[in-house]
Amino acid sequence: MSGLDPASLEPAEVLLHVAAFLFNEANNEANNEANSDDDEMLDDFPALYRAIIGPPGTVGCHGDNEEKVLSLLAAGSDPNECTEQGWTPLMASGSTGQPAMMRLLLRWGADPTARDNRGNGVLDWTMHKVRGHEDDVVLTVDPGPEHDECRALLALAVAPWSPSSHGTYPQAERCRAVDLLWIGVALSKREPLGRALLDCWLEHVLPLAVQRATGAQIAEPRA
Repeated sequence: MSGLDPASLEPAEVLLHVAAFLFNEANNEANNEANSDDDEMLDDFPALYRAIIGPPGTVGCHGDNEEKVLSLLAAGSDPNECTEQGWTPLMASGSTGQPAMMRLLLRWGADPTARDNRGNGVLDWTMHKVRGHEDDVVLTVDPGPEHDECRALLALAVAPWSPSSHGTYPQAERCRAVDLLWIGVALSKREPLGRALLDCWLEHVLPLAVQRATGAQIAEPRA
């Protein structure tokens, strides 16, 4: 009713203007609530997943967000917390081709054998060979060398423990491996079979003693 002189209006006109004002106010409130709902929809992914995947609707605009992810993990975020679709942080790092992020997640206990609600595994998402989510924006970009690095990391992550795969294991398992390695070093000092004992320790004992919680293997990506 700005700019109007109520004294110059007839009572019926005043009522019409008041009704129009109230109608506009109600519309504005409804629009604000709708926008708020949209914002909530954009943020319905877990914070850790969002930090890896980047802003909604983007393709590969994830940036170098390892520091943010590390701070969330240190604050207690679950490295295996998934979205309603069953997508995990590890799937997010693989699908966007972030090997450094993937290694970080693996070292914090992310499960390389996880599958989403459609049965797609981490490797399927990494190589963009998924079923049921073909319209996902991240799949519009062809996998590159970074995705191959992620694939190699996944192969190590599900392999039995070895000096090569050691860096992909969670902290508890890495500490256990180090403790057991000291026993192997002590055995290596026993002559004349010291070296043979150490090799046996590394190749046969540690892979059985140091295992991930899942202990499963991932399948090759779908054709």
